[in-house]
Amino acid sequence: MATKSAIRTKPRAKPRVKKRKPRWLRVLQIFGLLIFILSVAVALPAMFVWMNIYNDSGKLLGSIEDARAKLQVKPSIIKSADGVILYTIAAENRAWVMYKDIPAVVINATLAAEDKRFWEHRGVDIQSVGRQLWTNLRDKKMSGGASTLPMQLSKRLVTSEEKTWKRKLMDAATAMHIEQKYDKKDIIELYLNQVFYGERAYGIKAAADVYFNKPLEKLTIAEAALLARCVRRPSGENPRVNPTKALSNRDVVLKVMLEEGMITRQKYENSIKEPLNLTKVRKQYFGKQSAGYYVDYILEQLPKIAPDINIEDGGYVVETTIRTDIQGMAERELRRFVDRNRRNRITTGAFLVTNKDGEILAMVGGYDYKKGQFNVITKGRRQPGSSFKPFVYAMAIDTGGLGEYDQISNAPLAIRLGNGGYYRPKNSSGFSYGSVDTRTALQWSINIPAVRTLKDHIGVNTFVRRAKSTFGFSSDLPAVYSLALGSAEMNPLEVAEGYSVFQRGGTRVQPFGIKKIRMRDGEDVHSFGPNPVSSQLRSSTCEFIDDCLRGVVRGGTATAASYVRNARGKTGTTSDNKDAWFVGYTDELMGVGWIANETRDERKRVVYAPMDSDVMGGRYTAVLWARIMSKCQDMIGEERSNRSYESESSAPRSSRNEPADPSLESRSEEERQADTPEFAPETTEVPDPPAEEPTEQQQPPDQPQEEQNMTTTVMICADSGRLARDSCPEQTPRTYRKGREPKRYCSLHRG
Repeated sequence: MATKSAIRTKPRAKPRVKKRKPRWLRVLQIFGLLIFILSVAVALPAMFVWMNIYNDSGKLLGSIEDARAKLQVKPSIIKSADGVILYTIAAENRAWVMYKDIPAVVINATLAAEDKRFWEHRGVDIQSVGRQLWTNLRDKKMSGGASTLPMQLSKRLVTSEEKTWKRKLMDAATAMHIEQKYDKKDIIELYLNQVFYGERAYGIKAAADVYFNKPLEKLTIAEAALLARCVRRPSGENPRVNPTKALSNRDVVLKVMLEEGMITRQKYENSIKEPLNLTKVRKQYFGKQSAGYYVDYILEQLPKIAPDINIEDGGYVVETTIRTDIQGMAERELRRFVDRNRRNRITTGAFLVTNKDGEILAMVGGYDYKKGQFNVITKGRRQPGSSFKPFVYAMAIDTGGLGEYDQISNAPLAIRLGNGGYYRPKNSSGFSYGSVDTRTALQWSINIPAVRTLKDHIGVNTFVRRAKSTFGFSSDLPAVYSLALGSAEMNPLEVAEGYSVFQRGGTRVQPFGIKKIRMRDGEDVHSFGPNPVSSQLRSSTCEFIDDCLRGVVRGGTATAASYVRNARGKTGTTSDNKDAWFVGYTDELMGVGWIANETRDERKRVVYAPMDSDVMGGRYTAVLWARIMSKCQDMIGEERSNRSYESESSAPRSSRNEPADPSLESRSEEERQADTPEFAPETTEVPDPPAEEPTEQQQPPDQPQEEQNMTTTVMICADSGRLARDSCPEQTPRTYRKGREPKRYCSLHRG
């Protein structure tokens, strides 16, 4: 049995004494813990904010793809009816180029200037960000820099130019999405086609053309380097605005290209010595290629009729009504006419041609668009003179106040005005007595009967109230008695619309120039056409005025236009000889001609001075009108109408060398001067009638042969109303039924 002493027992452990950590270590641990807690407290919200920004930027990525498609949209174009491009327009001068067509030197210069580690990073260059962060903290301000190409795309296409941390983070997040979704080559292609290089040049291809007039493949290393740095301050440091700074920027890019091994030392030395060879003439990319006045009119109309589109966005085709052959002819004839008549103080003019449906076929708003862009056709406010009288007579007849065969007093007239004064209209000839029938008063454009018609047979307030709805005038008409003589100011478009009532027999159409707006893929956006509006005039009234206007041409104040097939019209000359009009139409066409003496005052403003005293609408403007309209008829193929004109005023003249004067003592100066083209001054262009047919004067009247055999035409003295002697100064042809013609010769002019 083992003894108690033999039992082995575990020795008692000595108590461990816990050593205290040094004080400095405890403080360090506590400080580290606080730093950790603080870092977590900051990192978690920052991570939360970053994730939100990252997710939001991912949702915006679709707009980049939309932008890419938008950048490839071609400019909008305005086309004529015969397919000629009149104008190209876009908000930006941009020409898309594919990556495979971009030379390596252009890519290398761009990367050297903007993102030399482009091929290594994934949207954000960490080295550049760290360097820029330190710079911003040191300078205590937010500055640019450290932007990669994807970040610049984000700024231009998704975010903004705002210099904030939030925008920087958004750019970085979007750049990462761009890198994930797009190939590096796609990013370069998109960047080089999007960036602005100054001088309205967007994209590298447009920039090469604007500054050097070269295709991309012809750019030198120095030129590529210069363009690459333009994007930083394109408006202030481009080579046209600041060539010294542009060359300095170029040299910086060339140095980076050398350091990065993109070019050799020899190429660097050669490039840095290369002079700045810009194009001498700045190219025009967006301008009126032709028909400047008309294109201006179209650009003004587009926002009014199609406010939902902006053609500067590109991709639209605007199809217009103009015919370039008619437009070119009208421009040439107007300039030719003015040049031949300058010594008569005719220095400018305007002409409008429409068809029966109101489609504008030609619009010449002035003598030369390059010298003056003011469009008289659309913006000019000129007094139409006597060409306004048909509106007065038409309303008087239609309301029953005046009959077609009524006699109108031509005696002196004095109208008492509200201020106690009197308005006394005068006939230009100074003669005013007797009476005339309605047709004669209109055909020979006598002033006093026109004013008396407005006063006694309509009422000036009634006329003003009804005129806009009846004839479509947009200008305000003054409620004055001189309105009958064309004292209201209006533009030729308004006058053309008013005359369409007579041409169309009671319905009017507003002239228009746009037929269709469509996308380049052919989809129609808007379509337009004639919109006839009832004038509320009876067709019989319109037929009577139409017949009177035919008489004006065949035997009245506008015989200079008589050889135009189916012509009707009215002259108009203002009392101060500042405006001379001829407004007329055929079965298919409408033409408005206007001439004037445009000068400049002491402040270089355009003013209109009087022309020579013998410049009248029937003596000059009718010649221009006939020249243009006869050629228009040939171009559209308008033939002579079979319509019969049976009025006495339509009788043919017995000889082209006999003046066509009215048998009225009150014949005005304009009426006395108006005659065939042969009686125009030597400087007036005398149009030749078409060779393939005789003139109107040489043809029998358009009436049945048996009716011709029942009438006879004789020359009447305008003063006595009897058969004219050779010594009668004013003679006019009149047609009578056989046996009813005057038998006695004039006793006033016995030679």
